[in-house]
Amino acid sequence: MALDNYIGLVLKNLNLPVTPNRVNLLKAWAALENTKAKNNYFATTWNAEPSRTDKYLGGYYFNSNNNYPVKNYSTEAIGAKAFANTLIYGNYYPKILAGLKSDLDINNWYTTAVENEFTLYGGAGGYGQKILKLWDQFKNLKVTTLPLLGVLLGAFFIYLAIKK
Repeated sequence: MALDNYIGLVLKNLNLPVTPNRVNLLKAWAALENTKAKNNYFATTWNAEPSRTDKYLGGYYFNSNNNYPVKNYSTEAIGAKAFANTLIYGNYYPKILAGLKSDLDINNWYTTAVENEFTLYGGAGGYGQKILKLWDQFKNLKVTTLPLLGVLLGAFFIYLAIKK
């Protein structure tokens, strides 16, 4: 499933309309995650399929993540719901969720508290100001450049995979 469709499912689970500000934020966030977890663009650890029996690396567990494994989800819908649940019920990202709900330009609600939440989500590397820069890049894209960006990002990710 394409990231745009996945983001649409996330926003639907958050009961929020699809808008450019929300889509750009989630695209920037997904780009920073850069995960290969199945049906999980945001590398969430939400236990959306607790009855799965394939709880080994490469199965339900994408990685070990200090005993909080990022999950591989069976479907895009389950993955999108899991990420939405992480934001709604995780109690770790209230400022980010409030910013998404506000539908304002991220520069209007990005504070130290928001930066701390992105750092928490991003782990040791954190996302900090990186999210702002990517958001601005997505915001400034013209619709006609999106297919080219997809090709370029695809080539970049193939390069990264080969480089490993």
